[in-house]
Amino acid sequence: MTKCLLLLPVVAVALAACVNEPWPVLKKELSSLHGQSVKVAFDKLGYPSSEGEIAGEKFYIWSMSNAAYVGGDALNLRCTIRIFIDMDVIGHFDVSGNAGACAQYAGKLDPSYDFGL
Repeated sequence: MTKCLLLLPVVAVALAACVNEPWPVLKKELSSLHGQSVKVAFDKLGYPSSEGEIAGEKFYIWSMSNAAYVGGDALNLRCTIRIFIDMDVIGHFDVSGNAGACAQYAGKLDPSYDFGL
């Protein structure tokens, strides 16, 4: 069991290394949405998981979380995109998560994105 626990970080790094980094694609594609109707984001990403408001600023959230099992241990794959809008016009955004899950959103935003798996 101890050997498996020691290998878990190695396996996680190996899995992450198999995925082409989605961050440049996410930044480029989400930045290109600035000033457009939020409907454009809906068309590309699908309907959001949730919405909210902070200090009077409305935002939509696209979020996914999956577990990958390696040797009986779970690796949490997660990604959250938050797009802030003003009167249904896209302003700024932020992204958090890991490459394995965020790669799925990069593929939705840019169909030519190669996951590299």
